[in-house]
Amino acid sequence: MDERRLIYLAAGALRAEQPSDVAAYWRTADGDTAGGLLEDALAQARGDVHLVLSSGDALLTRVALSKRQGRHIQKVLPYLLEESVLGRNEELWYAHGKALDEQYPVVACERDGLEQLLDWCREAGHVRIAGAWVDADLLRDQAPCMVLQQGLQASVEHSAGDRAPDVLCVPAPGQALLLPVAEATALPALMGLGDADFQHIDDAGELFSHFARAISAGDRIALLHGALRPQKGSAGMQQTLLAPWIPVARLSAVVLVCVWGLLLVQKWQYEAAAQEAAQASVALYQELFPAASRPQMIVTEFQTQINRLSGGAGGSGFLALMGPTGEIIGAAADQGVVPRRLQYDERDSVLLLDLNAQDFSALESLREQLQSAGLSAEIGTARSQASGVTARMRVGQG
Repeated sequence: MDERRLIYLAAGALRAEQPSDVAAYWRTADGDTAGGLLEDALAQARGDVHLVLSSGDALLTRVALSKRQGRHIQKVLPYLLEESVLGRNEELWYAHGKALDEQYPVVACERDGLEQLLDWCREAGHVRIAGAWVDADLLRDQAPCMVLQQGLQASVEHSAGDRAPDVLCVPAPGQALLLPVAEATALPALMGLGDADFQHIDDAGELFSHFARAISAGDRIALLHGALRPQKGSAGMQQTLLAPWIPVARLSAVVLVCVWGLLLVQKWQYEAAAQEAAQASVALYQELFPAASRPQMIVTEFQTQINRLSGGAGGSGFLALMGPTGEIIGAAADQGVVPRRLQYDERDSVLLLDLNAQDFSALESLREQLQSAGLSAEIGTARSQASGVTARMRVGQG
């Protein structure tokens, strides 16, 4: 595991009221140890990050359970440790590791403080907290050992606190003490051991190496489980990559909604116009063909009526007669020929025209022109009036 993905938090991290009260140590890209505040460590971190909590913020112990009892260890831990913890059970967060000779290593810490710490870390969108551990549990293979916190402070340019450093003592696996330097020196004698029997870890690089190897081993107590289990995937890195595109995506969504709304309005307008045009077409059809029933398929009905009036393929219908007749009558207007009324006999396929003309010669000239166009033309009744001549002419196919 990469040591640069570790952030070692000083004691008090779970009791801090704000991120600026949390002291932290981390490894830089150059392989040096840096110290400062939690927010400084998160600002330099990228991707998955592992938090290492101080034993001053957690209770490290062991409980003896059979394999059968161990199946329900998470449920019984609050009752087993009721006399060992100071807080109320519902305010604590419990985690346990794998059993060794029916002895389960257990860690208990303040749940609210742990959740608050994770929330502060989530505010840094470019990192993802992949796990949280306790320093003494990660150093169980080095027990008995001592870690002089002053060694960390001496490795960095500044520290978040000015108080005298403490010594982390791990007398045995599952045991941890955080003592002032003066008291820590007397601990080996109290345990009946020599000072040389305790491994002294004074170098920050060596300490982080022990942490990294222990986490990679996969047999240490993982604080983050159950409801606090880390989300799978590099969510922090994804947020970092997607962050510049979020405003663009929002703008695109707004534009898409606006376009969708405009298309709906346009569709409604087109449908209203189409309905209005359809109603106008029906009204025109009924006006032109009052004897016909209301059309169901307006285009087909119009085509049928036009074909009927044009006489079909034979060309003997109304339109076949009206076309040339209208042109000839229009050309005869200079002779005073004016149509007054027109009737079409569909049964005989003839036009009955009531005309006014200057004189009889104009009517005769009109009849000859119609016959020259291949039509049959007959003057029915004609009478002379003061303004000219009035006549009825019958026009059919020649």
